[in-house]
Amino acid sequence: MTPASLQIWILQALEAAGAVAAGVVRAERMSVPDEAHAWFAAGNAAGMSYIKEHLTLREDPENVMPGVRSILCAAFPYDVKSPPSPPPAIAGYAMGEDYHVRVRRVLETVAKQLNERIACRWRVCVDTAPLPERHLAVQAGLGFIGTNTCLIVPGVGPNVVLGELLVDLEITPTEPAPRSCARCNRCIRDCPGGALSKDGRLDARRCL
Repeated sequence: MTPASLQIWILQALEAAGAVAAGVVRAERMSVPDEAHAWFAAGNAAGMSYIKEHLTLREDPENVMPGVRSILCAAFPYDVKSPPSPPPAIAGYAMGEDYHVRVRRVLETVAKQLNERIACRWRVCVDTAPLPERHLAVQAGLGFIGTNTCLIVPGVGPNVVLGELLVDLEITPTEPAPRSCARCNRCIRDCPGGALSKDGRLDARRCL
């Protein structure tokens, strides 16, 4: 299979597996943006110091899987099977089956199907490895980052969970997504803890 045909197959396989958006990025070294360092310096991370400790690891996918050449990114909808509960409500992503288990199962199935077509090494990551998931998702064309700091998938919204499949294959990358947040500031008004700012920063100290 060629890099282009691999892209077509993997996107179709992920869509068939339930992904509402999927894309491919080259596994290249990335630099941590200054905004991330400023966010930590302002104390916005609250008690999540482990994220800062892993910042440099996030710069290079080789730290997650040596020999990786492509990263397949996929967004899946929340597993919500019942109407939302009245406030104070359970977060939508926490309802239904644990998304770590659900998304990992799907991506591992796709990885095994891919390996049947062309031998490869692979690793599945679902919020369990030092990868800049939202950045990769934007670069893969899944969506854009809204003022709420979440990935927003056009036509779907922010109610998605992300997963990545790292492979040692060259796969033609998809195009990055243009930023198109409407800047309506509804997320800022609706945030119960007042944790969001107009410049797109989240203060985890105020996040419920």
